[in-house]
Amino acid sequence: MQCERDICLQFLLNSAKIMVVFQDLPQNRITDILDKAFHVKNNFFYAGNGCILPQKYRDISEKVKNLKIRDDDVFLCSFPRTGSTWMQEILWLLGNDLDFEKAQSTLQQLRSPLMELSAIFSDNKDHVEFLKQYLNGNSVDYVDEMEGRRFIKSHMPWHLLPDALKSNKNAKIVYTMRNPKDLAISFYHYCVLAHRVNCSLEEFLEVFLENNWPYGNVSKHMIEFYKRRNEPNVLVIKYEDMKKDLPSVIRKCAEHLDIRRTITDDDIDKICEYVKFEKMEKNSSVNLESLIFKDPMMRENVDMNVYNKVKFIRKGQIGDWRNFLTPEMNAKFDKWIADNFDGTDMSFEYV
Repeated sequence: MQCERDICLQFLLNSAKIMVVFQDLPQNRITDILDKAFHVKNNFFYAGNGCILPQKYRDISEKVKNLKIRDDDVFLCSFPRTGSTWMQEILWLLGNDLDFEKAQSTLQQLRSPLMELSAIFSDNKDHVEFLKQYLNGNSVDYVDEMEGRRFIKSHMPWHLLPDALKSNKNAKIVYTMRNPKDLAISFYHYCVLAHRVNCSLEEFLEVFLENNWPYGNVSKHMIEFYKRRNEPNVLVIKYEDMKKDLPSVIRKCAEHLDIRRTITDDDIDKICEYVKFEKMEKNSSVNLESLIFKDPMMRENVDMNVYNKVKFIRKGQIGDWRNFLTPEMNAKFDKWIADNFDGTDMSFEYV
């Protein structure tokens, strides 16, 4: 019986490989906005199931799909801007005996790397230099060669995760999700900062609500993980719950990761203090300033008033979307939410 189940599982995995077809985007107003925004023509392609990725992802797609998974791996999965950097730090601390000193002194991108980083950060010479200097040019190989228990981050949708991760029920998956309105506003500001995108918020939302901004359809991304939330190796956490009761979320994560040491109330207090928003905001190991200001001249030339509005650790508020969405934008967003989450029992808090 076990053999038959294994054969069926392998058949499904092989079928999934066949079904994922990469296709170039058609040239239209949406791609015109993307070309202008990212300063590169035809920079993105369809990667199946509503996902859109940079062309450079093609170079590492097989490495990602074939990545070997270890039983003690911890994957933090999410759509961008759902509190994953916050959660990333919590998971790493839990799994590394609360080593605050190493967390402070070592870049988060090295301790808990984004698996697909070498494709996502291929649009800027400073990004490429960072990859060469710290990750030997290829983030997937870097992940593959990590020693000890690996804490790996990915924004890939379920169908593009490593095949072995989908069949390994020992490796842990933590998925963070956030209300789509705050997610979208945060994602726009992140893209302005990290990828120097050249488009208005109105243009961004036009593409985003057509499910054509990089990483693609938010609802499909969330739903694929959410429907697996009762599997023993999957934990789904809402950003809003982290904001309301972080100690409770940390305890859930510690239990999910099978942390061997007893996590005391004092441990929880220390973690909460370390990952306070105002401290994360100033923490150079997580706030990307080492990459954003890799060129010393950039720090001299950048308009800090602009930077402070779009910086990587930006606001972290629930309901910040109210400061950006006009009534017309909000109405379009409400329709998009109804159209894309209809039929699910998923709910979000917007204030």
